Amino acid sequence: YSVPGFLIAACLIWLKKLAFSFSLDFWKTRIAKIIIVYGLFVLLADASMVLLGRIDAMMIGRILGEIPVGAYGIALYIANLVTIPKRAISNIVAPLIAIRYKERNWKEIGMLFQRNAMVNLLLGGLVLVGIWANIDSFFALMPKHIAGRDAAILIGLGFLFSIAAGPNRQIIIVSRHFRFDLYLNIALLLIAIESN
Repeated sequence: YSVPGFLIAACLIWLKKLAFSFSLDFWKTRIAKIIIVYGLFVLLADASMVLLGRIDAMMIGRILGEIPVGAYGIALYIANLVTIPKRAISNIVAPLIAIRYKERNWKEIGMLFQRNAMVNLLLGGLVLVGIWANIDSFFALMPKHIAGRDAAILIGLGFLFSIAAGPNRQIIIVSRHFRFDLYLNIALLLIAIESN
């Protein structure tokens, strides 16, 4: 993970674009306040997403015990394979959306959104079909956790629906409505807790 950072730093040094300075005056500026507020909201939104990904397993373990949480954990790891194409493509699409948003190029953002959603649906759907076709083989290796078989398919379908919706979060985060991402994640967390 550190190699890209070092390469970028080396490139900036070579181009003589990297300079270090420390001044308390910067933290009194308007831009510093914007950076701090934005950073806190994105950090809290990301933390709530991590918690959202773990809340089901925590509640299953607390309510039903270790064997069901193991079956659910395996099902979740298998279903997570559906999101791999989205995660890879998001790393490419997010900066493109940010640039288009800065330019106020809504038409291009719409095209990026549509293409991304279609590619995610196609690739994620192919992965889900592969999982579905081999689900019995996965769980034949772990017969103790066979209860997670149907959960893997249901969670995979949920992930497929999520990634087919396109790069919603990337668009929201670069917009002036970035706070909405945190509020939506908190609402989703409360719904997940209540529905569990």
